[in-house]
Amino acid sequence: MKNLQRILLQYITYTVPLQTVLVVPFLVQVMGIVGLVAYVSYRNDQQAVQALAYALTNEVAERVSDRLNTYLQAPHQFLTMSRVDLEQGSLSPDDLDGFERRFYRQLQELDWLRSVHFTNTQGKYIGLFQRVNRLERSPGSSTLSQDSQVVARMDTPAPGTLQEHVIDASGHPARRIYRQDQWDPRTQPWYRTAMEGYAAGWTPIYSGLGASMSSLTAVTPVYKGNRLAGVLGVDLEVEQISSFLKGLNFSSSGQVFLMERSGSLIATSTQEATFVPPSEGNRTSLMAAIDSPDPVIHGATRHLVQQWGNLNRIQKPQTFTFASDRAASSGPMLDRRYFAQAFPYRDRYGLDWLVVVVIPAHDLTGGLYENIRQTVIWTGFALLGAIALGVCTTRWIMQPILGLRDSANRMAQGEFDLNVPSTPILELRQLAFSFREMANQVQLSLYEMQALNADLNESRANLEKFLDSIPVGVIVHNADGAVAYLNRAAKGVLGLASAMDPSAETFGMVSQNIVYDLYRTSSQQLYPPQSLPAVRALKGEQVVEEDVEIHWKGGGRIQVEVLATPILSKDGRISHAIVALQDITTRKEAARVLASYNRRLEEQVQRRTLALEQQIQERQQIAATLHQRETTLRAILSAIPDLLVRLKSDGTYIERLSDGEVRVLKTDSMMQGQKLHEYLPVAIAESRLRLIQRAIATGTVQIDEYQIEVVNDRRDEEVRIVKTAEDEVLIIVRDISDRKRMERALQQSEAHNRAILTAIPDLMFRTRRDGTYLGYVKTNALTDLLPEDFDPIGRNLSESLPPDVAKRHLHYITQALDTGQLQVYEQEHCIEGGVQYEEVRIMPCGPDEVLFLIRDIGDRKRIEQELRCANLRLEQLAQTDGLTQVANRRHFDSRLQQEWQTLSQEKEPLSLILFDVDYFKFYNDEYGHQAGDLCLIKIAAAAGQIIRHPTDLVARYGGEEFAIILPRTDVPGAIRVAERLRDAIQHLAIPHAQSKVSASITVSIGISALVPSPQTSPDNLLTQADQALYLAKQQGRDRAIEFPRWGDRNYLSQPNF
Repeated sequence: MKNLQRILLQYITYTVPLQTVLVVPFLVQVMGIVGLVAYVSYRNDQQAVQALAYALTNEVAERVSDRLNTYLQAPHQFLTMSRVDLEQGSLSPDDLDGFERRFYRQLQELDWLRSVHFTNTQGKYIGLFQRVNRLERSPGSSTLSQDSQVVARMDTPAPGTLQEHVIDASGHPARRIYRQDQWDPRTQPWYRTAMEGYAAGWTPIYSGLGASMSSLTAVTPVYKGNRLAGVLGVDLEVEQISSFLKGLNFSSSGQVFLMERSGSLIATSTQEATFVPPSEGNRTSLMAAIDSPDPVIHGATRHLVQQWGNLNRIQKPQTFTFASDRAASSGPMLDRRYFAQAFPYRDRYGLDWLVVVVIPAHDLTGGLYENIRQTVIWTGFALLGAIALGVCTTRWIMQPILGLRDSANRMAQGEFDLNVPSTPILELRQLAFSFREMANQVQLSLYEMQALNADLNESRANLEKFLDSIPVGVIVHNADGAVAYLNRAAKGVLGLASAMDPSAETFGMVSQNIVYDLYRTSSQQLYPPQSLPAVRALKGEQVVEEDVEIHWKGGGRIQVEVLATPILSKDGRISHAIVALQDITTRKEAARVLASYNRRLEEQVQRRTLALEQQIQERQQIAATLHQRETTLRAILSAIPDLLVRLKSDGTYIERLSDGEVRVLKTDSMMQGQKLHEYLPVAIAESRLRLIQRAIATGTVQIDEYQIEVVNDRRDEEVRIVKTAEDEVLIIVRDISDRKRMERALQQSEAHNRAILTAIPDLMFRTRRDGTYLGYVKTNALTDLLPEDFDPIGRNLSESLPPDVAKRHLHYITQALDTGQLQVYEQEHCIEGGVQYEEVRIMPCGPDEVLFLIRDIGDRKRIEQELRCANLRLEQLAQTDGLTQVANRRHFDSRLQQEWQTLSQEKEPLSLILFDVDYFKFYNDEYGHQAGDLCLIKIAAAAGQIIRHPTDLVARYGGEEFAIILPRTDVPGAIRVAERLRDAIQHLAIPHAQSKVSASITVSIGISALVPSPQTSPDNLLTQADQALYLAKQQGRDRAIEFPRWGDRNYLSQPNF
């Protein structure tokens, strides 16, 4: 029956021979590993080649950029220094001889300088050229050597005759080599370039003599004062750039070429001609890089055009790989790949080129393909050897395994006498031994288990001894809560008999036991059973509690610290809980005593600190009082206008306490120990000595007045002598010259008072606090409100004046008497069909009496009104542009600063629009300055009509440039205003035949917006708007551009900013 089942199982179950299982995976593994290693090796080689290529292109790009900076910046630095020298007056624009000498000296000093020339506004021209290789151009011309120097001049205004001469060794013109009639240098590209932008720049690249030569010129306008004087230019040969590119030597067949954003080819490392030869009816022009016969230049350019479309979109270095279809290749297809990098090159004078570095892949992968072929061959040999070795090894292994299979079948049939064949394979030999020893191992296992049980019992007894010996109580609970074990310390803590059965205690700490109860610390509340540490540990918690007190039934209590830990079985369930108990009664009591001591110590420290602080405050108050008294005494002495001197009874000088306002006759003589006669006149000294002796004798204050001459000035003084000691007095001298003069003047003034009163043109009267007249002096200078026959003396103000006037007078009478100060106010009355303006002055002249002075101020009021009108007219003239009637530059600066401060506090945006009339100079030249003024007036009026808010301001910034301040307006709002401005100017339709962008007047607009802050200033806003205006002009004019235009910080950081 068993044989039948085994046969059926073999046919039903899908089987695989062991030999197949051993051989097939081995072969698959070997082939997979070999293929994977080959692929990874190839990919790593390709990535390494690509990384090396791009690193090399980066290095070459940096070298090219550095060389271009050196080569292209030198001409403009030279022009800048020359322009500054010319503008400062070292040469006249008409002094061509001076220019010739200067240019000749500069050609001798500067190795890189090959050609420099100057043209003034009349068309006069002077230029010097070095190392020119010129061919025959006209009859009379001759061929020059490579090191020749030529001077070209045209001394008459253009158009005129240009003549060129060779310069001899002494630096003077020699034989003539060229002449051209009716020549005008102002039509040349370098002159037109300088005039278009009125700034330094570069000409487009143009062809020289022959289609293979190309040049470009650095130009800058020169001004004398505010007028254009001419144009300076320096010519550069583009072929020198190609020569540098050819000498880079970074790859055996790599190339570098430069092209414009339009795609025109500028220079190449192969020194390929960049100009297309002129055809019939066409001029010489730069060759398009995509049309280059060189397959590398053609392929790289075509890839850039296909990927970017417009080359102007390339604003940062770009790396790429391309394959050239036109490149000749005799190797694998991979040899047709090229690694390339294109990066923009710009300078601050308008150059915007693309530099492309190309490295062929076959320059870097020379031995790669041979390595791949060798790898494939050796991998094949290795694979065949591995297959043969695997088959042989499988057959050798299978023979002992088949023998083991037969032995196992016999053992399954009940034959235990195993005859396993021997084999040198260690694992199979061990397997055979296992078959033979299986029965013996079962019996040995039984003996070993019995021995282990005996050891376990002995270990448990030792563990109990160990636990009984430790001073911490230990309780072990089963999963149902029953106590499995208590050590001796635990029984002592719980007050249990040593011989009691541990299982009689449930949880070991539940209060049903008759021996003890469990309470919360410092309370009479029994410990809740569900909160017991043993219960919580059997639920899986790790518990540490110090709030457990054990109350013994026989009396007494202890506080214990309990640590309960769950014990997990192999299957992860909680099988036991161990509870550790420790008596902490003594420790808690010590902690309470220490806390009580710390509280008492803290209270004592606080009381002592408060006492010290109080003592410090008292000392500070005493010091402040002393300092205040000393300060007060010094202030009193400094405020006393008298001279204070201490003297002895015999007139000996002791000390001068204060000078006051008294000038001393002999300051140097008043020294300690000096006598009165040494620094006072004899008569005054004797009189003062008598008064001193009388004051000491009587103890009363002695007072005397006298006259004394001090520095040619006779003064009146009063002296007071006060006894301060038995042999000492205090001398107080006061200058009473002013009082004496006042007394004399008072006597004189009393004689003139009445005459003065009658001469004063004011109405004067005296009243009491309640408004009762005490005196009244009329005047003819103003119309009185009182009737002619009315006597106001003894009457009240309310009886003779209008109610509002009387009420106002009474209010200021009260205020003058309460404050003791002069009260001044103005009032007006309608009298006899006119208005009378009056100034009222009320002066208190007694405790309950005031003096009124009423003056006619009609003339003053008229003068003030006229002055205000004149000031308004002057202010308007000072803030308004005389031509356009909009705000001028001064008003613009003031208003911009004002709005900046206001919006800085409000955190609101401030926008600024700067706009300039395009080609306005050409407009003036074409239509005249009167038409130009009328054009500016119309544009200013149009700008004033498009603003919407009262706070907006249109101003003439200078010349044909205007500005618009837009408070609380962000960039989108400013753009809308700019577009309305362009529409308004377009609707004006002012014709402009000389404009290069439109048949009518247009404007270029720069927009900027900022939220003012303390870290910025209005100059930031002006600079950004000016840069945006520059961009608008550079982009072709007749447009509005905001700052930043598109958020490209790299572009904004270029030198042209």
